[in-house]
Amino acid sequence: MQHMKTISFENLYHATSPAPTCFDAWQASSQAHTVIVGGGFAGINTALGLAERGISALVLEQKSVGFGASGRNGGFVFAGYSLGESALLNALGHELARAWYQRTQAAVNLIRARISRYAIACDSVDAGVLWANWFNDPAVLSARQNLL
Repeated sequence: MQHMKTISFENLYHATSPAPTCFDAWQASSQAHTVIVGGGFAGINTALGLAERGISALVLEQKSVGFGASGRNGGFVFAGYSLGESALLNALGHELARAWYQRTQAAVNLIRARISRYAIACDSVDAGVLWANWFNDPAVLSARQNLL
């Protein structure tokens, strides 16, 4: 029988953050209007939004807040979709694609506002986005710039 090896790693979030606060384990008698599974960026942001509206939320997280992908992305947040603006435009048409893209811009602005409002110590830097191109063809970036 082979022995299983456990791989231990520490991500940037955990390496640069104070020790996480320990909370009591969830009890079957706990009550909340909403239950959120996962304490990553999306789960915590959703819980915060609900709390701002006076809606109770219970966040269930197996490991610790920011564990997994949310702790490994380096904290980068910017507007847009991974499929790219051209694909979004082709799939949705001009008006709807613009509206969807503007929602991502509003989400980034909401994050900035919450960092300020709650004095979140996260070494926030708001210096824009640098688009780079590894092809020997400046037309790729020019086309994207014109589209945006």
